[in-house]
Amino acid sequence: MNKLSVIIPFYNADSYIGDVLEDLLHQDMSTDEYEIIVVDDGSTENVDTLRSYCANYSCIRYIPISHAGLSTARNVGLEAAKGDYVFFCDSDDRVRRNVFGHLYEVAVKNDLEVLFFNRLMLQENESIPDSRTSNELDTLVINGDAYFACHPGMSLGAWLYFSKREFLLNENLFFPKDVFMVEERIFMISLLLAARRVSHIDTDVYYYIQRPGSLVHRAGKILQAKRTADCRLQYIQYLNWVQNGQKLLCEGSIVKQKDFTTFITLHNAFRYLSISQNWHILLELRDMGAYPIMEQRLSNRFHRFIQWTMNHSALWMTCCVIFHVLPGSLRKKL
Repeated sequence: MNKLSVIIPFYNADSYIGDVLEDLLHQDMSTDEYEIIVVDDGSTENVDTLRSYCANYSCIRYIPISHAGLSTARNVGLEAAKGDYVFFCDSDDRVRRNVFGHLYEVAVKNDLEVLFFNRLMLQENESIPDSRTSNELDTLVINGDAYFACHPGMSLGAWLYFSKREFLLNENLFFPKDVFMVEERIFMISLLLAARRVSHIDTDVYYYIQRPGSLVHRAGKILQAKRTADCRLQYIQYLNWVQNGQKLLCEGSIVKQKDFTTFITLHNAFRYLSISQNWHILLELRDMGAYPIMEQRLSNRFHRFIQWTMNHSALWMTCCVIFHVLPGSLRKKL
């Protein structure tokens, strides 16, 4: 019986995969009660460590595909999954040991479609700290719209929850294939708006490892900057569609997402895109109703000053021009 399917999209991560597989193999469930599905998204480097684990543990399934991106890899894993619940996990992060059985029991006991838990962010060489554990849910079982309304600043990562596989398939919930960097957010909001039974347990489960060379950290660089900006604009269009489609309890959370995305889009464009590209992005944001930023509440005084400057388009573009005429060596230090 497969109670749980762990889905790992994998691409050239053989040097990291062993750590997370060890975490996943040391759980409070028998290995014949859950499966680990590793979808190799066309790796161009060796996968010797991964193949070794697959050969030695029958609960690990290896599915190689032609390179198609993170969303496709996760979707392939979801379509292949057999577990009652699914859990998405990245190949270069870590997971708490001996916790899956407890989480599964809580999810089943409360007939949850989505069970959220905690994640901690760690630096690459930072030790895993002592973790919090709870035996019971710490929020009422409510629908996803209400849950999102109650947690407007929640992370929208794909690895924050167990979700019932039957629910995902019945609602046709898959990761969008035509976007980059924001596919998890679109998937998560779609999941929340469809879910009828959602809750949270105050237990640390996922350890998000911040690595300077990871996809997320590379994406802000010049080669990816335009593509990233375009996809963030596409995400704002999606948020507009969600807002206009129905009356939601989580309206404030959607606005917060839009404001945060506008802030990040303008901030990264300022550093990595040309003056003309910055101006066109600002105009697009204004046309979509996402500029100026209205609701974003920033605790950092310097970030509040940046946001105030952003909201004055002439001042912001003047700063952009000054920044781009500076020598490259000086811009890198700012």
